[in-house]
Amino acid sequence: MGKLALGLTLIVIVITVFFIALMTILGIVEEKDLKQLKKVIAQPNQRRTRNVDKNKLPFQ
Repeated sequence: MGKLALGLTLIVIVITVFFIALMTILGIVEEKDLKQLKKVIAQPNQRRTRNVDKNKLPFQ
């Protein structure tokens, strides 16, 4: 029973550490990349909405 308990605790610790590492890596990636992506995506979206508005006005 002692060996099983030690094995289970080790597995749980490894899994928790793995998930924490994943979350931190994903968090770092999301913070840096999403900020850049939002800036890049925001500019074309603004242009698209302006173009759409200009196109809609004559039809209305």
